[in-house]
Amino acid sequence: MASRSTGLDRILRYVQGYIDFCKASPKHYALIMDFYLILKGVGSEDLQSDMHLEVARSGNFKDVEASAKLPAGLLIKEIEAGQKDSSINSKKSASTLFINIWAYLIGITSLSDFSNDQSGINILEVQVENNEVDALAVVRSMLS
Repeated sequence: MASRSTGLDRILRYVQGYIDFCKASPKHYALIMDFYLILKGVGSEDLQSDMHLEVARSGNFKDVEASAKLPAGLLIKEIEAGQKDSSINSKKSASTLFINIWAYLIGITSLSDFSNDQSGINILEVQVENNEVDALAVVRSMLS
């Protein structure tokens, strides 16, 4: 009989899938990050430009915005499931844990060089190899 996966197992698979997507499609990943910046600008009057207002008025914007919010809801539900099944021990709110994981993943994937099958980070001559394995360990520790 196969064992059921836990909330933690599913979160770690999502993290791995996110990193795999970034590696396989770095240009698409860059477009997604650009889109999130546009969403931020559309939602904040202080950041809005004419371009943001035009995007907000587009007929498909609400549908695209709703799709962009799906990962957050999904991960928050999985964190809550992991807290319920005790695979996630953190007592922080699922929303707080999600924001920390999301910020970490955006940071680590934005800094990584996925070109030419590279999987490391090199900033100001500080080299970090195999950050993919480290990312899973960091996310796991966030949830403990």
